[in-house]
Amino acid sequence: MILRQVKDYQLYQPFAFSMTVATSDPTINHDRDHYYAKGSMWLNTTSGVLFTCTDSMSAAAVWTSSTGGTAGPVGATGPTGSIGPTGPQGDPGDTGPTGPTGP
Repeated sequence: MILRQVKDYQLYQPFAFSMTVATSDPTINHDRDHYYAKGSMWLNTTSGVLFTCTDSMSAAAVWTSSTGGTAGPVGATGPTGSIGPTGPQGDPGDTGPTGPTGP
């Protein structure tokens, strides 16, 4: 009985939306039972497509693509920056032990 009341409550009082980053597209099963609400977002990092949940009905969620195409190629690495100035000389330390006397 309590579980039924919670599910009925969710039909009228949706929880906060979420943001998911994955390597696949959302399915109809990514729904309110899995804590996705209308307005939740899903980014497919493989295709670069961003989806928005427009209906989170159980086992019938609707995800709409809000961007199209694929992610572009990664650009070349930029040049290495210049080397900074040498820092100040440190304090002199203790000298080591005296070595052996020669012949």
